[in-house]
Amino acid sequence: MEEQQDFKLRFHRLLGFMSDVGYARGSIAYVNEAIEEMASQSVTPTSSDYEEAICRAVGHNRKRAMRIVRDFDLEYKFPVVNYKRPLKEGAYASLPPEFRNLREVYPPIALARGLMPNTVKTYKAVTSAFLLYMANLGRTCFREITEDDIHSYFTQGKIGGDQCRYIKSVLQDCIPVSAGCELERIMRILPMIPRCQKVCDFLTDSEVKALRDVIMSEGKLSLRNRSICILAMFTGLRSTDIANLKFSEVDWEKDEICLVQSKTRGIVRVPMIPAVGNLLFRYITEERPEYKSDSIFLTESKWVRPMKGREVYDVSVKLYRLAGIRQDGRRRGLHLLRHHLAVSMLQSGTDMSVISSVMGHRSPQTVESYLSCSTELLRRCAISIEDYPVNSKIYMDDGTDLL
Repeated sequence: MEEQQDFKLRFHRLLGFMSDVGYARGSIAYVNEAIEEMASQSVTPTSSDYEEAICRAVGHNRKRAMRIVRDFDLEYKFPVVNYKRPLKEGAYASLPPEFRNLREVYPPIALARGLMPNTVKTYKAVTSAFLLYMANLGRTCFREITEDDIHSYFTQGKIGGDQCRYIKSVLQDCIPVSAGCELERIMRILPMIPRCQKVCDFLTDSEVKALRDVIMSEGKLSLRNRSICILAMFTGLRSTDIANLKFSEVDWEKDEICLVQSKTRGIVRVPMIPAVGNLLFRYITEERPEYKSDSIFLTESKWVRPMKGREVYDVSVKLYRLAGIRQDGRRRGLHLLRHHLAVSMLQSGTDMSVISSVMGHRSPQTVESYLSCSTELLRRCAISIEDYPVNSKIYMDDGTDLL
């Protein structure tokens, strides 16, 4: 029993770390269970003992908890902090002065060069997780960080090319005001991780037709919901921007909508075709409740108030249900209509800079992610085999004729 207690005490710092950085109580409880399980089996578990325990564990959370215990016990590795998880500011109180100073000087520099506040927040969170990991390895300054330390950080957890790019950006910005030579050294030994491009979900032609039929049909959806859906389909506006749409942002004489996007804070102008303008006008004059607000779209409940982005998603759920598609758990938000508009313009040969302007992207390169949505576009990007002539016959290793 005494040996088991000593074994459990070895993990006191691990549990304290997880609590300090903001891991959920459920996650900590799973780790506690894993520690108890290993203590009951052996007070000196080997790598093979842990592998057996991981195989026996049922469920993703239990397997992950056992891996955390294994890494800490055998290699003294702390779990990599998920930068999307809100960290308690107190978790950084124990950072060495050099690390704390970098966190403090970075935001003003990044904001001064034009980065968006949310971008700065993300970059800072990613770099803070990296510095916290180094501090838990016992590193007290940038000079002590080794290539092996960096390798151990990027070879565990879900640390990808984006996070590496964020860290490099922060270090680059802080070179003039921090340990410049050491930051440059760290940047040189950071891994070259290729960025993983997420394949966008897309709507098939039959799905688009089913959605369009519901939107254009009388009586299936309210005028408000039809107006929201048709805006998403023909303007490509994001759900949050549709929910926040103001009367002052609609120019009826120019048939144009001009607004400041909530995501990028950039100004976007989109044309308003007659089908969109007519439905929007009908909603405002025939169905919209009397309510003193510049917001166009209001809730349909007894408590009338301006809509929020989440309530716009609820509209999309109704749309897909009435269309009889995507009832199997696949993605079904209005953002798919934004994807469809971008792909349609690409297929029609519209210049990428024009598409980027309509979509409100900060960079025209963002449009490239939509190329993977269309098989036809991928065919156009492929190199024809005619440019690389081969012999009339190609043979397998065993001499069989393949062609």
